[in-house]
Amino acid sequence: MQIAALFREVIENSEYLGEYSYSDLLSHTSNEKINGLGTSEINSKSIILVFVNGEPEGAAQIDEHGMLYGDKAIYILDKSSDFRLFKTGKELADSISSRCRIFDKSHLKTDNFSSELHDLVSFSTRPAKLKLIINKDSQPAGGLKVIMAKDLRPVKHDTTSSDGAVWFVLQGGEYTIIVIEKDRTEHRFSIKLEGKDSVSKINI
Repeated sequence: MQIAALFREVIENSEYLGEYSYSDLLSHTSNEKINGLGTSEINSKSIILVFVNGEPEGAAQIDEHGMLYGDKAIYILDKSSDFRLFKTGKELADSISSRCRIFDKSHLKTDNFSSELHDLVSFSTRPAKLKLIINKDSQPAGGLKVIMAKDLRPVKHDTTSSDGAVWFVLQGGEYTIIVIEKDRTEHRFSIKLEGKDSVSKINI
């Protein structure tokens, strides 16, 4: 059975526990040690989180382009969404999560910061604002996800506005800018921040 069909079957035969914001979902499942699935639907995209003993152990994103599993699904997770929670048995939740395992749980944080960021304060320059302007084919590219990563770990992320702009406040240092298009095409750029406000234009 394909995993998308498996998700549908499990949800149809599970106990519905209610609807939660993303942060409340993580808190409630952890406190109650719940085994089950949290599901969210935005337009034609479905996000599924798999909980084992209250911990998010698996994830999948399903849309018209196909499926993403595990860390890739969490990497572009919209944490502003509400989730419906369904209760399953532990063995079933374990089995499902093994097919879409989350390995780097730092992506699950609700504050958009990697735990690495706090360690930067002691040796980096002062925080400063970075404005990025993303263009595609010489036109502003709105609605694209932009991730700032340091040492391969996401630090902050946001979505470009209609004029292709996005803002971050970051400590000085070297970062990787990851721009993700709607078809999941990724573009990566390196930037070094000197601890002062700056503007950078990127063409993809």
